[in-house]
Amino acid sequence: MESEDYDIIVVYSDSLDTVNHTYAGFREGTWHSEEITQEKAEFYYEMLYNVEGVMIEWLMDNAVGEETQFAVCSDHGGIGCPEGYMTRYVLADAGLLVYDEESEKQRTWDHFWDFFSQQNNHPGIDWSKTRAYPTGSCFVNVNLQGREPCGSVPPEEFDATVAEIIRVLHKHDPDPEGPYCIAFAVPGDQAGFFGQGGPMCGDVIFGLAGSRVGGCYGGVHAHQIPSASVRTGGDMRPICIFYGSKFKKNTVLDRPADLTDIAPTLCFAAGVPQPKDATGGVMFAAFKEEY
Repeated sequence: MESEDYDIIVVYSDSLDTVNHTYAGFREGTWHSEEITQEKAEFYYEMLYNVEGVMIEWLMDNAVGEETQFAVCSDHGGIGCPEGYMTRYVLADAGLLVYDEESEKQRTWDHFWDFFSQQNNHPGIDWSKTRAYPTGSCFVNVNLQGREPCGSVPPEEFDATVAEIIRVLHKHDPDPEGPYCIAFAVPGDQAGFFGQGGPMCGDVIFGLAGSRVGGCYGGVHAHQIPSASVRTGGDMRPICIFYGSKFKKNTVLDRPADLTDIAPTLCFAAGVPQPKDATGGVMFAAFKEEY
């Protein structure tokens, strides 16, 4: 980097991601084990942040010039949640998703992860009686006739089934003594309001607010909305820092932004063409007034 003339440099590190996945709940005191304490989790966080700091400091000293536009960002934050929002169980309890008799016997909350691994490819589901099923971390699909291989819901019942799914999702609250966990549950054609959409989007999209409830992928990759945070310290908001001659200094933006906004913003700052297929927009509020 010291001897070459680069236009764009991209550096990726997954160390903090590993620590976040492994120790977030222990750091917040929401996960417990005999081997891992809050102090140990704090130690690993501090150690890895120092490592990342050394890397960023080196880049600042060796790769960032007067006209260089520099950004540091992460892909997600994390929340250590002691309660889980297990969508397939929610749908099964409401009769929307039906398992065969043998699988139903195995479906207990105490053995969720064993059941989850066994059912990962959906064996044991009685598709002739199933009207809805989860897909991904925040979508639910209608088992629609003519679209699904074993569809059971006639097209004329699609809207009513979507409405029933939404009512079921809103009704379920694994932690009734804590904050209400559902932030929203809407039809998939409204997914654009939440940065989602496209052919892979579900018929229903839902999200959890900041609470003690996470999803079946844990408190990090779960169902929480991007702005969710909790009193124990967990926060789904990722860090994003811009530095350079064209950006404001010592300014915190309070408007919502998206990871897809970073590339257009850096392109605008560097005076290079925008990516042809960019889905984000330029964060003009980050720039000095003269730009």
